[in-house]
Amino acid sequence: MDVERSTSSVTVKWLLEEPIVYGARLDITTAATPGLSATLKAANLVTFGQLVNLAGSNLAEAGKLSERLGMRSTRVAGQMLE
Repeated sequence: MDVERSTSSVTVKWLLEEPIVYGARLDITTAATPGLSATLKAANLVTFGQLVNLAGSNLAEAGKLSERLGMRSTRVAGQMLE
């Protein structure tokens, strides 16, 4: 039997498809941010990959996130990305 180790690109692919809302392993919503799940869904940001595409690979583009979510505070968006 041949066993192959999965490549990092396959692993990253699945990580990028991981949901970030509704109790998923990477759920970024908390009781401190009521309504965030609905806001993320309305902005079509429901997977980690969609968040990375918007905020950059280092998740540092808080301005883009705040704009997409219709938030006035870039600081609060930055805190969400930390």
